Amino acid sequence: MPAMTDSAMPSPVVGAARTLPIPKGFAYSTGTIGMALFPTFLASWQLYFFSPPADSGRTIYASALIISIANLVAQLFHSFADGFIGHASDRTRTNWGRRIPWIFFSAPILSISFIAIWWPTTEGPSWMNVVWLVALRSVMWIAYTGVFGPYSSLLAELTTGRSRIITSVFMALFEVVGTILATAGAGEIIARMRDGATIGPFVLSDGFKVAAVLVGVIGLVAIWGSIAFVRERPHNPSKDVPYSLLEAVKQTLKNPAFRPYVMSLVVYRIALLAVLTLLPFQVNVVLQLDGAEAVAGTLQTVIVLGAVLLFPAVGWLSSRFSKRSVLLWGFFSFAAVMASSALVGKIPIGTAIVHAYVVYAFATFPVATLFVLCRPILADVIDHDEKLTGYRREGMYNGVEGMLTKVAEGVGPVVAASLFALFGSTRAEPLGVILVGPAAAVLCVIGGLIFRRYPLHT
Repeated sequence: MPAMTDSAMPSPVVGAARTLPIPKGFAYSTGTIGMALFPTFLASWQLYFFSPPADSGRTIYASALIISIANLVAQLFHSFADGFIGHASDRTRTNWGRRIPWIFFSAPILSISFIAIWWPTTEGPSWMNVVWLVALRSVMWIAYTGVFGPYSSLLAELTTGRSRIITSVFMALFEVVGTILATAGAGEIIARMRDGATIGPFVLSDGFKVAAVLVGVIGLVAIWGSIAFVRERPHNPSKDVPYSLLEAVKQTLKNPAFRPYVMSLVVYRIALLAVLTLLPFQVNVVLQLDGAEAVAGTLQTVIVLGAVLLFPAVGWLSSRFSKRSVLLWGFFSFAAVMASSALVGKIPIGTAIVHAYVVYAFATFPVATLFVLCRPILADVIDHDEKLTGYRREGMYNGVEGMLTKVAEGVGPVVAASLFALFGSTRAEPLGVILVGPAAAVLCVIGGLIFRRYPLHT
């Protein structure tokens, strides 16, 4: 379909200011608790649960590499759902609007399938555990897309300008809450409740299951709460998207601002998921500390809480320079931190855990830039698309982004697990664990170089 001329543009709202009142923006933002909880818990604990270090004394359900490949298969399977769901939500018409029905009905499926992941079918190594994991992760991720593709689409529809930044900061703050719950909170529960708990008729045999049930319940409440007080804007011609699915994908990828944004984000997500997979192993294998789950969770908490303190600085820098410039600084500074993570526990000064806290404290700025800026940058890209085509296609943009980044999230643990398999992941042979940080650093540099081609200096 040829690009539309200015006279054919159907949208009367291009460039119009859209403001979400602060109380409603605050309520809407609570959904990012669930957005962070589910994937962060999986990234932080799944590989460590299904395939712990061989000398840990815990049950191994499958090898680390097999589990990582199984995750990637599930990611590939469901990544295609992102495009379908994004396109379908753009074309949905109900009394609730285009997005809210998807969010409301997908949320319980997401919660239930996530919880079920932590009940493998067989105690010990088995291909049935791998099949179980692939099936449930596929269902969970499709439901996750059904919730958070439409949810993220609402930001671009409901806000512009300063309102967009304020709402994005609220979202980042609640995302931090979800991240802390999934890391430090879950790590503490896992460590303290190793023998599980009994809740009424339900027997939870270990701390991972207790934490997973809590994550599922909290995530569901946060998601439903986020849509209780917001309403989508009235239907207008810009919402009558005429494209077929393939044409919608084609038009999305033609946007010159979208391509460098999404490809840099893909590379970053590979690096981030590799690092999240790394942390429990680094504490156990390199630092050789007991209670690795709790310590790894605390390390992540230090990073995200430090990032929160820098949110105002990121907002000021973005207005003083541009979102593009500040995110570039984030990419390259994150690369420097990840490269230096190979030195954790190797400097003959003080204790190993102090080294870890010092190194990862420097990750606070890059993490702050990524928490705050990715959403408003994508919203800017969507606004740019409306100028090009005349249509509001938030769902398709979030869908294509999700389609690509979900594959990246599957690749990240494979990168870590491959290094573990090739170079070792035990206290006697820790080189594979040590190399994950430098590998992530290289990826971050590549991501930054790609993002330099982003053309919107907003």
